[in-house]
Amino acid sequence: MNVNFGKIKIIFAALAFTAALVVTGSNAQEVSSKNTESVFSKDSHSQERMIPRNPLKPPDTSSPRATLQSFFTNMDIALGDFQENNVISSEAGYRAYERVLSMLDFSLTPNGDSRITMAKRSLLLLEILNRIELPPESEIPGDEEVEKSGMKRWTIPNTRLTIQRIENGPREGEFLFSARTVERLHRSYLLVKPLPYRRADATNIFEKYTATLESDYYNESVMRNILRPVDAESPRATLDGFLDSVNRAYAIVTETNTALEASPPTITRDEAREAENFAMNLLNRAIATLDLSQTPVSIRDDVGMESVLQLKEILDRLVLPSIERVPDLEMVMSEKERIGRTTSDAVGQIRWRYPNTTIEIVEILEGPQKGRFLFSADTVRSLDQLYRKVRHLPYRRDNSELAREYVSPGISRGLYEYYISTPGILIPQATIWGGLVDSLPGWFDTMIGDQTVWQWIFLGVTISLGMLFLIALHGGLLRRPGELSSSNRNWRRVLFYLIAAGTAIFLYQFVNETITITGTALFVSRISLEMLFWLFLATMVLFLAGALAETIVASPKIDPEGVQASMFRGSFGLFGFFAAVAIFINGLSRLGVSLVPLLTGVGIGGLAIALAARPTIENIIGSFMIFLDKPYQVGQRVNVLGQDGTVESIGLRSTKVRLLTGHLTSIPNEKMAAVEVENIGRRPHIRRRFSITITYDTPPDKINRALEILREILAVPEVPPLQTTDGAENLADTATNETEHDTHPNQAINQPDFPPRIGFDEFNADSLNILVIYWYRPPDYWDYLDHATWINLQIKERFNAEGIDFAFPTQTLHLAGDENRPLDVGQR
Repeated sequence: MNVNFGKIKIIFAALAFTAALVVTGSNAQEVSSKNTESVFSKDSHSQERMIPRNPLKPPDTSSPRATLQSFFTNMDIALGDFQENNVISSEAGYRAYERVLSMLDFSLTPNGDSRITMAKRSLLLLEILNRIELPPESEIPGDEEVEKSGMKRWTIPNTRLTIQRIENGPREGEFLFSARTVERLHRSYLLVKPLPYRRADATNIFEKYTATLESDYYNESVMRNILRPVDAESPRATLDGFLDSVNRAYAIVTETNTALEASPPTITRDEAREAENFAMNLLNRAIATLDLSQTPVSIRDDVGMESVLQLKEILDRLVLPSIERVPDLEMVMSEKERIGRTTSDAVGQIRWRYPNTTIEIVEILEGPQKGRFLFSADTVRSLDQLYRKVRHLPYRRDNSELAREYVSPGISRGLYEYYISTPGILIPQATIWGGLVDSLPGWFDTMIGDQTVWQWIFLGVTISLGMLFLIALHGGLLRRPGELSSSNRNWRRVLFYLIAAGTAIFLYQFVNETITITGTALFVSRISLEMLFWLFLATMVLFLAGALAETIVASPKIDPEGVQASMFRGSFGLFGFFAAVAIFINGLSRLGVSLVPLLTGVGIGGLAIALAARPTIENIIGSFMIFLDKPYQVGQRVNVLGQDGTVESIGLRSTKVRLLTGHLTSIPNEKMAAVEVENIGRRPHIRRRFSITITYDTPPDKINRALEILREILAVPEVPPLQTTDGAENLADTATNETEHDTHPNQAINQPDFPPRIGFDEFNADSLNILVIYWYRPPDYWDYLDHATWINLQIKERFNAEGIDFAFPTQTLHLAGDENRPLDVGQR
């Protein structure tokens, strides 16, 4: 192929005529010699174009004669300016070009807002007028005839070229080349193209313009192929655009393969890949003419490509219908008016059926494609079946000459079979796989189940290698998970599932774009690999949430068994779970799984699950309340529901308490948040309240002495005692040593706000009661117990030394038969 695609440039130019007129260098057209008096004679205005014109003056379009005269006059001025300067250099030339365009009605022309399209149509009109016989000036209606007859339109004799009066709008009363005439200019040009020129020095401006590689028209066509889909404003535009896009792609593929297979190759692989991309853009434009709304998103591109090629194979075996039988935009608008529709109505769908087939082009009434005419979704679904029915039939004869009104009526012979049986996307020799497959024995190209033998072998080997890779990777990353920390283990799982998801995508790309599996095999492999991808991705997100939580919990500021750690784990776990579910459901929707029954089932099942999981939900809510209120923490001693022990962990569902007996109990968080919790671990001190009972026969002075002794024992002496007795010797030594260091055991119970309290508070039934209260600080239980032992021994020793007797619970019984203690009942 001689076209160097590396030179393709995307150029937007305000003046589309520039390239055409520079290339042509044509002289201004002259009328036939037999019409020497015609207003279209070059001599009649050759001097006029040299006269400076008012740049604001519009062309004279007051009558058909004036419009024709203005068209030729201004075209001659523009062409003359280009011929002399190779560029528009004068205000007169630029304004003449603008006036030419203003005399054509582009309202029905596809891409009619494009300057290049407008320039192209004006050149086509010039080419047609140069080849047909125009009537003498006197036979063309002028201002006088228009005024007398009220003429609204005039058609050039023996043609369908019409100059029509504008009835409404700012240009009311002007005569312009009608919208339908302008829309049909390309087809009209194809019909008159074989005719000779009727005017001297006329050359084929349009052909030279479109054939120039560097022209604005070529660059805009490249730009339009990439950015804009096929015009689909009518069934005719859709059909014509579809045929043109596929045929152009076929031509590029054929020429590129021929150039690569030449010896030596006439283009490089890079140029071949650029050509392949250009052909793919054209095929994507053809795909845009299909209604793929009923096709799962994940396989939409693949189904679109196969459907386009199968549809083209079917159409290439059918005789093209007359272009006039295919509705254009004007017919569509007329039909809408007939059924009383506006462009925004969604009733009365317009459709056109290809003759003698079930292939339909229908108007899309809703969604992003609203208003476009596309091959229907039912047609797309049936293409594979239709193709299998007709693939044994011969192609139609190339009737390009008979179907001149089509932009591209050619045949793309064998394109579908070529696509499904060769490696790569469109051009096998652009990759190393093309040469490899070509070197295989011929039996490798045998078709089995719509795939060649080499494709089945490559598919099996590819899937097997992918599975072995993932197995080896899993073994390498997670060989001994028990030896890894929670954070490290989760991060390794994240890495594994991320690589696994990437592997699934790579396998699909290789299967689809290199092996080029198609049909049922592609559907099964794509669905399987896509499902694995979404499953791996969802699992990766789930472990990612866990890895982030464990990484945060690993901070030295967070107790790994505390409520804060549990909240991090729970929050990230819930977020990861819902994110994973959302990702997987999105994947199912892309695979074509209907979400309506799924969501309905989730709603009903969710209600049942919610009822069944109510206790669990209550426990989770309770854990949040515990996290917010913080009534206890790990390591603190609590007394709740009759259970006394130390909190070991706080989870989302329950709190684990190690009882003083050594047993471990789990209490649901719902109860922990609802009942009273006595947090012993947060007490500022340990209060001791006890009573000392002495006998009733203790005299008052000894009662006072007992109170003094207790105050002395609980006080912090100025001089620590040096002598102790018996069992308190060791504690006394300890007290002496601490006193030497300005520390006494009683300092723990003598705080300014909480001094010891002693009082003779009541008479018991069998004793006199002395109440003792003090508060030990800090609240260390075992130190408190040692101090209480020391206090008790001091009391015992000091009371014994003073002869103060402790009272024991006693009871005196009087028996009726005891002579020594007579019992008088009811006597005074």
